[in-house]
Amino acid sequence: MASMRDYISHVAPFLSDFAEETLMVSDAMGYESNPDFLIDRSNFNNNLIMYVLSGCLVAEQYGETHEILPGHGILMDLRDTHKYYFMEKGHSEIIWLHFRGTPVDAVINHLHTGNMLPLRFEDASFEEHFAALYRLAAAKQLPDEFDFSCAIYSLLMHVCKTARINEPDGMDSFALAASRYIYAHLDEPAGLDAFAGHMKMSKYHFCRRFRQEFQCTPLEYIQRQKINKAKRLLIYTRLSIAEIACQLSFYDQSHFSRVFTQLTGVSPGKFRKG
Repeated sequence: MASMRDYISHVAPFLSDFAEETLMVSDAMGYESNPDFLIDRSNFNNNLIMYVLSGCLVAEQYGETHEILPGHGILMDLRDTHKYYFMEKGHSEIIWLHFRGTPVDAVINHLHTGNMLPLRFEDASFEEHFAALYRLAAAKQLPDEFDFSCAIYSLLMHVCKTARINEPDGMDSFALAASRYIYAHLDEPAGLDAFAGHMKMSKYHFCRRFRQEFQCTPLEYIQRQKINKAKRLLIYTRLSIAEIACQLSFYDQSHFSRVFTQLTGVSPGKFRKG
């Protein structure tokens, strides 16, 4: 296999409308070793897989910091606020892949529902799978979009299988059940009575347990998830701010705008304009 230093960044020269709408696509992939490597964004229309070859990668998202070591990787939804960079000490190297597309959405939504993003994984064979995808991308100026979509899907499924996302052992059963309830009722008004009842707990014990698991109150967590969904609606739909506020069951547009600004630092209108 070629040295990882041979993996210069590959950028897709053209993506058809058909591919963007129906297939899995990648606009870029490659290798990074610049010690000043730092990405800090509020949103970017892509998902990302990064795999560490040497050194240490640090990824920050959803209030958590992850240190990724060699032989390990991380999958992130870049449509939400994110930051990643190399640890200051030592030399670090990663290989990375941007990907998106309609078939990806079901997988990403499932991971969001299980509160599993960013998804960390350990895989000694990832480099081999990545190399196969990279060779396909670099072999032709315009690689076959169907073949490339299948290759991306294969790599994504390999990561999910390695991370064993279908097994909830890595997450406490309370946290998993609470997360699933929240995402199933995200468009509804936030109510503690129904939530606690669903969890078969008194409101007091439910709130206490929830804070232990999520380091915030249930209503704070629900609001954050509503705003995360609102950001995606602002970016990817033509719904008005008032319609988004209504869909997410805020009292009115003013209430939605106030909460959005408190949690993001900008108004919904400014966020939409970029």
